[in-house]
Amino acid sequence: MDSDYSSNSPLLRYVRPMVIECDNGLHVVPTEAMYTALRNSLSAEQLATSDGKQLEFDFDVTEMAAGGAGTDDISTYANNHDYTIGKFFDLTLIVKADGVPIGTITATAAAIPISVDVPATLQKAGRTFIVLKNHNGDISEVGRGTGTSVPISTDSFSTYAIAYSDNIAAPVNPANPTSSNNGSGIIGNAFDLLALYSQSPSSSSTTGHIHNYVWKTDANGNMYYVCTSCGDIAGEKLVPSGYAQFQKDTTEKIKAATGNTVTIKTDIWISFHKSVIEELAQHPELSLTIEYRRDGKRYSTTIPAGYDVRSLLNDEGYVGFLYLNTKFGRTELN
Repeated sequence: MDSDYSSNSPLLRYVRPMVIECDNGLHVVPTEAMYTALRNSLSAEQLATSDGKQLEFDFDVTEMAAGGAGTDDISTYANNHDYTIGKFFDLTLIVKADGVPIGTITATAAAIPISVDVPATLQKAGRTFIVLKNHNGDISEVGRGTGTSVPISTDSFSTYAIAYSDNIAAPVNPANPTSSNNGSGIIGNAFDLLALYSQSPSSSSTTGHIHNYVWKTDANGNMYYVCTSCGDIAGEKLVPSGYAQFQKDTTEKIKAATGNTVTIKTDIWISFHKSVIEELAQHPELSLTIEYRRDGKRYSTTIPAGYDVRSLLNDEGYVGFLYLNTKFGRTELN
């Protein structure tokens, strides 16, 4: 999939697919719903600054020492619940536009599922781990697990800690909706994918060294079980790209149309790849209405039946909904 596209005029801008980056020790499985939640969490100033640029959301981890901001209350909570603090860290969600930081997000519109690695020095058979959060003085448990990582669900970014106990039973799988640890508002059901990160590193001497495999996620959400020493890939879990899936779903809807109008709705994407336009060109009897979100509002615009849709594409094979507005107008929706 071509992932980079821009306009030929500063008035006709296209938004590039968003990117999610994580510091070492964190894993996030991107989904379209997650991208929507992150975009809806941006301030008006961040939306304006990022207009026409590639948005990037960086989950940044900074290790903290005991006594730092918010750590004392977490320690008290852990001690009262028979847990020992293993590590404090600050979790920050940084927003970038074309690689330049433009601010942070302290709270998201919906809870984000994240996998947090347990430091090797804390790992022990039969040990239970929890992740605690202190947000504005409110201490809460956001994840619980055993093994090499803990899946958490959080909608706020501040001071955290990994704590452990050798005297508490193993938790219920957080992917199970009947579990008391299954946070409300979790994006999709990404815990089934994050569970892959709980697998222990495996070793082999076939290439002259001991492999240390970890799960890594690329910008499209594909996961690879990669050796950190030599780059050998021992396994993979491919996830359809949200943007590519949107194009595919739109193309299929045009193919299957039985009336004279097709309506496409999206809360995140604001452009079509040429694959959609080529399919629409095969159905001149159809008009195409697009309902989309921009700067916190919803709009619609319609490509009329019989229009020379190929003429709408830019040199890179994309057409943005903002450009369609200039050709066919737009209507603000309630």
